[in-house]
Amino acid sequence: MTDYTMYHFKKEEAYMASFSYPDFQNHRNEHVQMIYKVAMYNYELHNDGVDPDEILGFLKNWWLNHIKVHDEAYERYKTENQIITDYQ
Repeated sequence: MTDYTMYHFKKEEAYMASFSYPDFQNHRNEHVQMIYKVAMYNYELHNDGVDPDEILGFLKNWWLNHIKVHDEAYERYKTENQIITDYQ
């Protein structure tokens, strides 16, 4: 989870930067908060333990909120402003 999160966020942030997304910093701050939360879950899993349902609930909420709201916002901005990028 940690490795993929870091890989995905780096790629997504480069994509947003490629078309100068105006809410980039706020979006990136959400990524930083997610990375911190994942790191804390990793710590808890290796030390005190954590309820797997808590992790699943957090991930479900993240995916529903972040992806459906915030990720769609930068795509909407790109579309509404007719921005074409060759970023892969």
